[in-house]
Amino acid sequence: MISFLKNQFGKIKTPKGFIFVISFILSISWFADGLIGVIGLILRGWFWGVVALLSIIPPVVIFWIYKKIPKKPVYENALFISTLLTIVFTATLSVLKFYLNWEADNLLPVIQLFLSTGIFTSSWLYIKELDINFSVRKIEPKDVRGLVIFLSYWEGIPNSLCNELCRFKKPYDFYEYLESNKIRCPWEMQLRLIEKIENDGNKLEFVYLIGSKGNKSSHEQISFFKMMVKRFFPDIKIIPYREPVDFEELEDNIKAIKEAFKELRGKGLKDGQIIIDTTGGQKIQSIAGAFYSSTHDRYFAYVSTNTKEVKIFDVILGEGEE
Repeated sequence: MISFLKNQFGKIKTPKGFIFVISFILSISWFADGLIGVIGLILRGWFWGVVALLSIIPPVVIFWIYKKIPKKPVYENALFISTLLTIVFTATLSVLKFYLNWEADNLLPVIQLFLSTGIFTSSWLYIKELDINFSVRKIEPKDVRGLVIFLSYWEGIPNSLCNELCRFKKPYDFYEYLESNKIRCPWEMQLRLIEKIENDGNKLEFVYLIGSKGNKSSHEQISFFKMMVKRFFPDIKIIPYREPVDFEELEDNIKAIKEAFKELRGKGLKDGQIIIDTTGGQKIQSIAGAFYSSTHDRYFAYVSTNTKEVKIFDVILGEGEE
């Protein structure tokens, strides 16, 4: 489980991680068989009912000791107790089987239910007390095909910009135009991100745009942004989100990102080929993008408004330090 969490929900590399996950899956599969068998034993008479009730010992004892002995790390207590109880219980049943001539078919469901409840309880206590940390690393992905952008509202778009765009051959010409005319353009950072992705050897195919609603609706400016992107990157397909989003509502923003990924997956992209841009919009959009990208093979980008440097991050969930 440690490897499971450290490597973002699924990339298990260590033997310990494999053993833990396999044991957990085994306990779930055994529980159904054991429960059905134990119910059958109980229906056969009071004696077998008493024997069957032994299977509830593991969770009760494990939880009791967990509460009484908090000196060691919880997962060590839980796993140690589970192992000890398994050995003691199996040995006890073996002795009783020898002296009472019990059939193996009668013992198997009790053992299955015992082991499954013990392992499940141990796992639950372990996971319950894990201290999870976030670590972030800067990356340069080489197979980016999709980009999800929160489009900021550009207030005061110059009337002459449409004509000016025709004479720009490269994004640099646009940046120079903004600087020389002292024009603040919130879309400059998104354009720099697209340019960076393209220059790093990626083949960016789709830009998914999420616009804001309200008096200053960037959703209504999507067509202008599309025209600007197409001027420098004609092969990129622009996909607008179906409706304007309230940039003040975190849940709505996460929902929009989720739908963006769903649509891009439908076009053959994998999660690792999609980047979420957290530069545009407000802090809510940065939180939504970083939050959604905190699982395996999802990345988010930020372009510094001061240095204009493009940074792409991979957020990794890991176990806290002991």
